[in-house]
Amino acid sequence: CAHKLFGVCSRVREAPRRMSAGLDAPLLSPTEDGSGSRAPSAAAPRGPMSAESSEGIQLLLAAESEAQEIVGAARREKAARLKQAREDADIEIAAYREQREQAYQAKKAQMSDNKGELTEGLEREYEVAVQQITKDVAKHKEQVVEYLVKAVTTVRT
Repeated sequence: CAHKLFGVCSRVREAPRRMSAGLDAPLLSPTEDGSGSRAPSAAAPRGPMSAESSEGIQLLLAAESEAQEIVGAARREKAARLKQAREDADIEIAAYREQREQAYQAKKAQMSDNKGELTEGLEREYEVAVQQITKDVAKHKEQVVEYLVKAVTTVRT
């Protein structure tokens, strides 16, 4: 058997040995259209089944049922693992998002502090510039007034 599903294949291999030696025909015949479906053909003649062949069929059905249960359990386990992986990823994403948010808030606070320092520096520069202009006005006030009076009172011909 290519796939050994927890001993199912070994039971399937044993089934023909348990069946009577006279039953060489397949248990389930293909349909008339050749599709090979598992349902027995309605036109296929049915012979009397011995207890041994019935036991073999029951063994095959039990093995198939067990295989389906194993596949179903594997699918449920896979779904559970995927669900757990999603939950773990969500937790990891939330932690990363929180870390980035804290870094952003720290940077924002730092920029806010720098903004206050920048504002204070600009205010100091403004005060120095205003004081310098006030000095220059006081120093050159008389010269400017004389120039203006002269310009207004002098008539050009």
